[in-house]
Amino acid sequence: MHIETGQEITTLVNKDQLAPNRYYLGSIIDIVTFLSTSNLPFRGDHDSLECMSKSGSGLFLSLFEYTLQKDPELAKIAPTIPKNATYISHDIQNDIIDLMSKVVTEHIVEEIGHSFYTVTMDGTRDPTGCENISIVVHFVDENYVIKERLLTIATAVAGDAKTLTQTLIAEIRKVGLSTDTILSQGYDGASLMSGRRGGVQRLLQDELGREIPYVHCFNHQLHLVVVHAMSGERAIEDLFNICNVLYTFTRKPIVAAHYQGNTLKHLLEQRWTGHLATVQIILKSFQDIVELLRHVENSASFPADLRMEAAGLLSRILKPSFKFHTQIICKILSLLEPANRMMQSEEMDLQTAVQLVNTAKECVEALRTGKVFTEMWSECAQEREDDIHP
Repeated sequence: MHIETGQEITTLVNKDQLAPNRYYLGSIIDIVTFLSTSNLPFRGDHDSLECMSKSGSGLFLSLFEYTLQKDPELAKIAPTIPKNATYISHDIQNDIIDLMSKVVTEHIVEEIGHSFYTVTMDGTRDPTGCENISIVVHFVDENYVIKERLLTIATAVAGDAKTLTQTLIAEIRKVGLSTDTILSQGYDGASLMSGRRGGVQRLLQDELGREIPYVHCFNHQLHLVVVHAMSGERAIEDLFNICNVLYTFTRKPIVAAHYQGNTLKHLLEQRWTGHLATVQIILKSFQDIVELLRHVENSASFPADLRMEAAGLLSRILKPSFKFHTQIICKILSLLEPANRMMQSEEMDLQTAVQLVNTAKECVEALRTGKVFTEMWSECAQEREDDIHP
């Protein structure tokens, strides 16, 4: 009716009420924006201000109530808002977030314009079995500046290559971009994505009927090389097994109360940067760790099993090989860490990535000399003497 007559819905609202309504809704949008950009949770167990005295109100309602207390204008307007249009339910929050997402996406599409772009995609399976995939585009803007933008996060009903390919194409077209301007594609090295015959990179080319070069993510390649090299050496595997045991040991409440060093890190197989943080902390807090283990081993106030565990760990970390391997890993991963960090930059390009990898490789190769290893071993042996006879 109103579309046919060209009449705006604002004409149905009293002009005196229109400005307060906008102020009220603007305050809600501000809260949603703050929580969204801060990656904070919204909801509690209820959506009613009348239930604020109960637990589980959530951050959205808590911030809204706080704003009512601090903003006299909003506090004056709130009682005039109809009870059936308070706009504080979780459905309204989702609607506002969705509208904000569309505005951001429209801006990204406008930025890209008719430029060629590279598409990258990665996914993870949620508890319901659906595949959540993030689609990122890389392009050069009108000022020849490299840009990287998260285009969307989509949900695929299955995780096979055909479904992922169709989802990728559908999402790109859905936001208004042309698939004709896809310049290249980049994913990890899993066969699902990189397969020459049935992978996403191949199916995308088949679907669009043209050649679209595929580039295996350089940072992922670096990760695979590091993980493979560390897992292939038994001594290094033993080193990190001890590190994990140390982490668990120092986390026990009865032990943690006596530990004065830096907090050890929990190791994750899929993130070698955590291994670097672990060996750095062990080298920095080595004496604190030794003192803790000695204290637990020699104190009758600790249970016998803890004293035995402390004695076993102490004998392992006081071996010259432990300190030696820790220093080697620290040196190698420290050389690779800048490349890892820089290759995650939005401004990274293929040529610079190749140069970074080659430079990191040369730095690691420079460590492979008898002189370097002899110096490190002598240093570790001397430190062991100092640890045994402080």
